[in-house]
Amino acid sequence: MKKFFTFILLISLVAITSANHAAASQTWWGYYLATENRTATGYNAKATVSQAIFIPGNTGAAQGKTIKGVRLYMRSFAAISGLKVWISRSLPSAADKADYVQTMNMVDMNNGDERSESLGKQNDITLDKPYVIPAEGVYVGYTFTVRSTNADYGKHPTCVADGDVEGGFFMAKGSTWTDYSKKGKGHLALQVQLDGEFYNNALSPHDFGTQIVAKGGSVKVPIRVTNDGTATVKDFDYTVAIDGTTSAEKHVSLAQELANINESTTGTIELQAADRAMSQQVQVTITKVNGQPNESGHATATGKLNTLGESFERNVLVEEFTTEKCPNCPSMATMMKNTLNRYPQQAARVALVCHHSGFYTDQFTTSADNAFTWFYNNAGATYAPALMFDRYPYTEADNTGLKTPVLFASNSSEIIAYINNRLNTPAYLDLDAEAAFNADSTSVTVWVTAKRAQGYEVTPRLAVVLTENDIASTSQAGYSGTFYHAHVMRDINSTWGVDVDNWTDNQATYSYTFDLKNNWNRSNLQVVAYIGNYDSTDASNCVVENSVAVNPAAYTPASGDIDGDGTVNVSDATALVNKVLGEADYSNLKCDINGDGTVNVSDVTALISNILSKGN
Repeated sequence: MKKFFTFILLISLVAITSANHAAASQTWWGYYLATENRTATGYNAKATVSQAIFIPGNTGAAQGKTIKGVRLYMRSFAAISGLKVWISRSLPSAADKADYVQTMNMVDMNNGDERSESLGKQNDITLDKPYVIPAEGVYVGYTFTVRSTNADYGKHPTCVADGDVEGGFFMAKGSTWTDYSKKGKGHLALQVQLDGEFYNNALSPHDFGTQIVAKGGSVKVPIRVTNDGTATVKDFDYTVAIDGTTSAEKHVSLAQELANINESTTGTIELQAADRAMSQQVQVTITKVNGQPNESGHATATGKLNTLGESFERNVLVEEFTTEKCPNCPSMATMMKNTLNRYPQQAARVALVCHHSGFYTDQFTTSADNAFTWFYNNAGATYAPALMFDRYPYTEADNTGLKTPVLFASNSSEIIAYINNRLNTPAYLDLDAEAAFNADSTSVTVWVTAKRAQGYEVTPRLAVVLTENDIASTSQAGYSGTFYHAHVMRDINSTWGVDVDNWTDNQATYSYTFDLKNNWNRSNLQVVAYIGNYDSTDASNCVVENSVAVNPAAYTPASGDIDGDGTVNVSDATALVNKVLGEADYSNLKCDINGDGTVNVSDVTALISNILSKGN
């Protein structure tokens, strides 16, 4: 009987242990998942080409594991030769300079394209000598020589998947390496076979930066989480520690389950503001995964919570993706127009910009329009019509599970609901703008004044856009007759905006001049300025904090009557000096005495000269 109970006890202990730790085993690890579609890229040149990923050695499932194999995808061998697989602690100047290199017999390998959405064919390569991942991590890659660029598989021989992932794609032409993991090129279709002991329920959160919240409120924070175990992750529990005080556990169910090791998605956590303006250090710890204790060695992420004592009224930036080749886009434009006409109070606080991209391109497409397709899901699948509201990440992208600010609204009720949601969200930055044509209407100068709430520490980006309304289409799909485009982006100061770092007493100024093309209708031009965050690695972390739309004023030479009392004298010079010093807030149109688009000491000099010449 004692032997029987001893046997039952041992079985129970084995069951408990297996619930927490997987036995020593092998698994394929990578930024690329077998379920993803594959496209291709390359240099379109005859050259020696290398491509690689970086495997961190001190975090995640790869920590302390041994690489026993490499899985890569190859297009036609008719264009390449000399394939070598390698592993190196640094990116090598040549394959033979790597710490480990293995020359491949290409005769025995698969090559070609499976189908149009899955380029290349899979090859599982067993290493002649297993490689233990060091604490500092390693690069794993392969090198070949492109001999012909007559066909697409020679121009673009490297197989990739959509979506930027940090460490997910490095490429070199010759010995010159470029980190493409943050350049909208996707991630390399490559995996490694890891050998070792893997956890079952293990999930690691990523640091989440600085979060802003109004006093007494709360903020929902999208936090990136990565599956470090072999079990499919459906949900997790977490605690929040702020300045050493730990909250009770809270629960999150994932919209996208994580079925693969090293697969990532975004969950939403909630942080509570302080009762007064202050900055606090925050630690978020994932305590449970699928109801089981979290086994990850990296269960805690850090960030900062800035509680602000003031906020501003928000305007909403609405961006629409559209093209003349999109048959459903005219109906979206009409629905947007009707919605704003129906809700005039909200419409007065909406700034609209249309990007001609997302579904092919047309004659109105700018380079910035194309760049903004990154918002769909870090350059994944695109479509039109599509909308963004303050670039807030409301949805998850179909292909990657990443949060994306791009969405589709099927009716006016959905549109106004998104607008109202943003209008009711406090803003911690404020914008005011003026714009005016020059004397011969060949340019428009814009002056922007930004204000920030006390304690707002993030350096925001400011973008200034010039749009045009009522442009007749040439061949709009899905519309009979002549369709007129509205809010077409004609120009922008900088695709991703410029840093605003010239704050004085929580106020900053900026000016920009647009040169106008002859075929732009001056009467239909509008300026839109918006300010907010920009994170080149995360399309969900680029939320617009505020915006403003203004129509350019007709050119009127500055009279010099700065204080508006009807005369031009020394008091106006004093007022202008105070404006230049940031101690007074007068109209830029009035203060730009010399008409150069900026307000500075040269305008003071011009005004004084003007006063002296008139004897005032």
